[in-house]
Amino acid sequence: MVAIREAIEAASHVTVQDNERLASKAVPTTPGAYQDFVDMLKKFANTLLALFGANCTLYDNIKDLITGIEAINQGAHPMVFTHNNKATILWLTFLQTRQFTNDPSKSVKAFEIKLEEITNKVRLSEYLEMPQALLRTPVPDNNGERDSKRSGDSPPASPKKSLKQVSDTRDERLKVIDDAIAKAVQGTKLRFVAPGLICKKCDTSMNELIGNAEMCGNFKVLGKCSQPSCMKKHEDATADEVTRYLTKLKPFLDEPTMVAKTKRKSIPSFYNTVQVPKKFKAVHATSTETAVLIPPDPDCSVLSDIVSSSKEKCPITKREVELELKRIVKEEAAIPTDVQGIKEDIGKKNVSLMRPSGPALDHPASDMLLDYADNGCPVDCGDNWSREHIEAALLRGPHISAKSNEAITVLREETAAKVEAGFARVVRYGDIRDLLPPSLKISPIAGVPHKSRRFRWILDLSFQLLWNGKKLPSVNSATSVQSKHQSMTQLGQVLKRIIAIMADARKKDADATFRFAKLDIKDGFWRLGVSDEDAWNFCYVLPSLTEVENIDEVEIVVPNSLQMGWCESPPLFCSASETGRDVIAELLKQDSLPEHKFENQMFDDTYADIISPEELVNLIEVFVDDYIAISNAPTKQQLLHISRAMLHGIHSIFPPPDITGHAGEDPIVQKKMLEGEGLWQDCKEILGWIFDGKAYTISLPEKKN
Repeated sequence: MVAIREAIEAASHVTVQDNERLASKAVPTTPGAYQDFVDMLKKFANTLLALFGANCTLYDNIKDLITGIEAINQGAHPMVFTHNNKATILWLTFLQTRQFTNDPSKSVKAFEIKLEEITNKVRLSEYLEMPQALLRTPVPDNNGERDSKRSGDSPPASPKKSLKQVSDTRDERLKVIDDAIAKAVQGTKLRFVAPGLICKKCDTSMNELIGNAEMCGNFKVLGKCSQPSCMKKHEDATADEVTRYLTKLKPFLDEPTMVAKTKRKSIPSFYNTVQVPKKFKAVHATSTETAVLIPPDPDCSVLSDIVSSSKEKCPITKREVELELKRIVKEEAAIPTDVQGIKEDIGKKNVSLMRPSGPALDHPASDMLLDYADNGCPVDCGDNWSREHIEAALLRGPHISAKSNEAITVLREETAAKVEAGFARVVRYGDIRDLLPPSLKISPIAGVPHKSRRFRWILDLSFQLLWNGKKLPSVNSATSVQSKHQSMTQLGQVLKRIIAIMADARKKDADATFRFAKLDIKDGFWRLGVSDEDAWNFCYVLPSLTEVENIDEVEIVVPNSLQMGWCESPPLFCSASETGRDVIAELLKQDSLPEHKFENQMFDDTYADIISPEELVNLIEVFVDDYIAISNAPTKQQLLHISRAMLHGIHSIFPPPDITGHAGEDPIVQKKMLEGEGLWQDCKEILGWIFDGKAYTISLPEKKN
């Protein structure tokens, strides 16, 4: 680490003009000084947020800067920020503010003033913080004097009015800053979270820079690797390697790093960018609105995934910030249509087996679903439970239906499989009792007989524990709605719509035949994940075949997925499945679709074309996890097109195992397809009713009569 630090010091020296005079200020290197430095940058960012809102380009850049500093400091090899380190970072920050100053040529002197202010903890300089819209309009120098009455000269043009029109006096400008700082300190204290440091794409770039492809570039440069699948050697960088890396970055340290707006709301006119140096390149330039300008190396966007608000009152909520950031980096967060590179993004970062990709990325709900996939579904299950409440629930244990030897055996087998797949954890209470997770809650698990397997497990999150003669709140009763409940508005209309469309078609052409196909999603709710922190809200006792005498030996299952029994699970899941239905409907409009490996399973040897109808009718429906198609199309080729749309549409929301890297089965239930549920047939059970597409009748199955 001494070698690394010396190399950084040596490389940073030349990035600061007149460094000898700057070095004489001798900024302290104590931890307190480092924190003051970071706090100053946060205050700067909060001021920009208060003045111009979250769409401020410079605000985003400062957030990235803070996150990078904190990520390095929290890594395996924290950096000691000496004077020259600080001066370098401040200089890079100031270079980005030149577009907001009266005279960019004064930047060196202004930087020295800024450094002096920071060292002595005085007011943030108005010269650095005021945007162009709030500054005087530049006029000819004239030896430092203003003379609007000069012969032959017209008076200087008045500045254009901005959204934040203020007086041009110094005192009023200072008041704007002071008010913004006060607002920032009181209402927008941001918690900057350091994510994984470097993406895999950037690792290759770093390896090239340090000149050793066998070593992990992440670990070499930053002292930490965030890639679970990394197979490269993790060794500290030598002074020569770090010097080589920083030296190659030097050309980019003397120009402002600009991040253009990517799919944002309109930004005030004073954020017009300066002329772009030729050495910068555009990436993700899929349209005129999405160009992002960055230095060629390192090409890393991980630091964009950074910000969440505290629980204090804030102008923007955590969810709004996260969604905005997802929109900004949508091209990188999006899963490409091919398999290359997708395995790393899914199944490694989290356990969610739902992620929109391909055509689903054009759907309005894609940003929300990407957020669910990356960060887990939103969860708010109310106040934390007391230790007494938790232990009373542990002693009560599971529902009586889960206490038989058969039920215990099946539940333990299925739990072991989920743990192996990464969808749950099992912990002993004794291992966590001295440091209980804040959101830990225990609900009884119940086993319900099921037609296709021995048990369907339901977590009774509505159960209210009777303790000291009083019923305690259940998880469901304490849950605050975070989901989009409008995603379930169509559920009650599915049967009605199928009946209505068939009845209407029969009036026009009684000889036409309707055929039906149905595809089911396996382990529906389990395909949507929740964060590790939120998972503690959905815990249950894992019963044992032998009696547990000590509460410390009680095993607790901590599932990382939506649970059957939680009131928010249906709308959260339907947000994904309904999006899949919309994607299928759009795919049907295409002239042709690529083949799908399951398409032949939707036809059997008994298939035959039928008479062409007077009017072609196709309908795609979804009821939670059941995708349903009905059509009076006469030919196999037409039904094949519908089949491909269904299969590709479902996989655009629920990717198959060869993409997720998950060891489990395909999201489209293969067992039911082999049993014939996916076949195109003119008589099929749909949502508990038998539909006859020839006779135009609907009836109950015999077992229900």
